[in-house]
Amino acid sequence: MKVFPVVHILNHTQATEQANVALSLGADGVFFIHHGMGGDERTIRLAQEFKYRFKDKVIGVNLLSMNAKPAIVACLKADIQHVWLDNAGIHSETPDRPLQKFISEMVAEHGMSVYAGAAFKYQKEEPDPAAAASQSMNAFMIPVTSGQATGSAADVSKVAAMAEATLGNLGVASGLTVDNIDQYSPYIKYAFVSTGVSRNDYEFEPDVLSEFIQKAHGKSSLSS
Repeated sequence: MKVFPVVHILNHTQATEQANVALSLGADGVFFIHHGMGGDERTIRLAQEFKYRFKDKVIGVNLLSMNAKPAIVACLKADIQHVWLDNAGIHSETPDRPLQKFISEMVAEHGMSVYAGAAFKYQKEEPDPAAAASQSMNAFMIPVTSGQATGSAADVSKVAAMAEATLGNLGVASGLTVDNIDQYSPYIKYAFVSTGVSRNDYEFEPDVLSEFIQKAHGKSSLSS
């Protein structure tokens, strides 16, 4: 399982420090995200800096002020290959096929990796999570699911069904902790983690994050 700590940006110094902490502890990459006005410019700039410093790591962004298409275009212009989209037009009953076509073409042409919300928090209720996950894969996107809200654990049976539909090519992006990661490890390939390994909204708890990474990588912190 790959672990992607999510760095919530307060300012450049804080975000740089927290990303360095995560990567120094063995994370497979980081994703930057900003909830404030004008935050996406800062998010892109940080991702560019870390992309060139850590060429062997996954460095990605979630651009909250943009819809999916302009976010993809902005990342392409900035040479950022890893993009996380809360809403990529994935839904078993009401899919956005033109948007999916656009994203799949960008993936095919430019080698981007797009992590797409499927049965994801704060979106239209998804009656068939497994079908949504398959739809993501068919559009060359990696499905990422969640619980009902930020910090809420995803239903394990839902995750299992989505994993079966995608042969395990699945991410979870809410509610992951040291205590529950073992429940998800048989089913997911990507762990997007923040709340469960943090001391507050902007700072990781290094000891907890380290233990989480080791467990997700299949190593017991007691024997390391």
